Amino acid sequence: MDVERAVPVKWTSNLEFLATLLGYSFGLPDVWRLPYLTYRNGGGAFLIAYALLMLLCGAPLYFIEIAMSQYSGKGPWRIWDICPLFRGFGLAVLVINMVSLVYDTTLRSWIIEYLVNSFKSELPWTSCNNSWNTDKCRTGFHRSVSYLNSSTYNTTTDRSLVYNVTSGVPQSVSSIEEFWMHKVLRRSSGIEDIGDVNGTYIFYYVLVRLAVFLACVKSVQSLGKMMYVTALLPVILVVVIWVRALVLPGAVDGMLYFIIPDFSKLANIQVWIEAAFMTFYTLGPGWGGLMMMGCHNHFQTNCLRAAVATTIATLLYGLLNGLVVFSVLGVMAREADVPITSAITSGGFSIGFIAYPKALSYFPVPQVWCVLFFISLLLPGIDAMAVETEPVMQIFEENFPRILHNKRPWLLGGFSILALALSIPFTTRVETGLTETFILCSADIYQH
Repeated sequence: MDVERAVPVKWTSNLEFLATLLGYSFGLPDVWRLPYLTYRNGGGAFLIAYALLMLLCGAPLYFIEIAMSQYSGKGPWRIWDICPLFRGFGLAVLVINMVSLVYDTTLRSWIIEYLVNSFKSELPWTSCNNSWNTDKCRTGFHRSVSYLNSSTYNTTTDRSLVYNVTSGVPQSVSSIEEFWMHKVLRRSSGIEDIGDVNGTYIFYYVLVRLAVFLACVKSVQSLGKMMYVTALLPVILVVVIWVRALVLPGAVDGMLYFIIPDFSKLANIQVWIEAAFMTFYTLGPGWGGLMMMGCHNHFQTNCLRAAVATTIATLLYGLLNGLVVFSVLGVMAREADVPITSAITSGGFSIGFIAYPKALSYFPVPQVWCVLFFISLLLPGIDAMAVETEPVMQIFEENFPRILHNKRPWLLGGFSILALALSIPFTTRVETGLTETFILCSADIYQH
């Protein structure tokens, strides 16, 4: 067979293809972004807009991208043989995925850091007796410190804490926020203060890159089998956490706060803009992942059914995560005897890394629930990186078929080492803070 026209290896079953689609679409935004956007855009009203856009805009784009590659049998580069002028799209897919894979490793390492610390006899973010804590640390309930000129409620002192408007520094900082800023991010005093390289994070990077390597080393033959576990296990873990939260006081109040709509918000164009942003951010069209998966389909595969089913499943998974997040926030608010609005932190990112770990610390045997939660965050993250890596490999293989034929392990290994090397600067004190800012800005850019 002419290797230049070699047909991409096919999925061993349609179930593997469907599991990989789910692994690609189930991700961190469902946990830390959707609940916050729903909260600040009228609760159930935002969910109405989000559901409509997912079905009317997201599903068609999802289907078109899969169908184009399936019926042509070509990946993100060679699919543009139909019009070579458009091959720049393939180049764009290569660049954005390579850049994303460099900084995405940092985000997964933050999750691993939380996961490792969840095994300790005392959750380190629940106390102020750690080496990274300052004299401003408080263990009581405390709201996010991201904004100036705001107040928060502290159950330790039973009074509101008012921020210093002049300096922007709060009179007290919660232990979970100090863990996030000083232990996980290790924020420096400024861009000129680079600090040292965190060897622990480099070890985490190696683990993440190794997992992605094993997932992609045999293309979809290994990727699909990994997805059975990494795509479906988080759903089970999230349901387990939800069931546990439902038996605690305050959980129902939190869920009602999440789903009760403010219909007047539907007249606000910003609600629809953010719902559209969340639709594209969740389903991920345009990144080459769907084209990569589609070209490995058999010609007769019912990709329309797969696209619709995955879109609906992704929508339901996002709603489930919203219910889980607000049920545990409701538990925390009831325990701290504060309004649910005081349990919402200042940004969507904070729900995943500040509010949720703090909320789970209110559960009996909190270590177990924190381990389950961070595993349910980590596995979809590994899925996303694997699906981002595969189009990169495929584009190189489509451009240099004779040279790279049957050399996938060497190509993937070399790329993994390169990505790991480029990620090392992100382990310094200044780069972790910059990475946090970059991820937040990249998530918000479509809204402005």
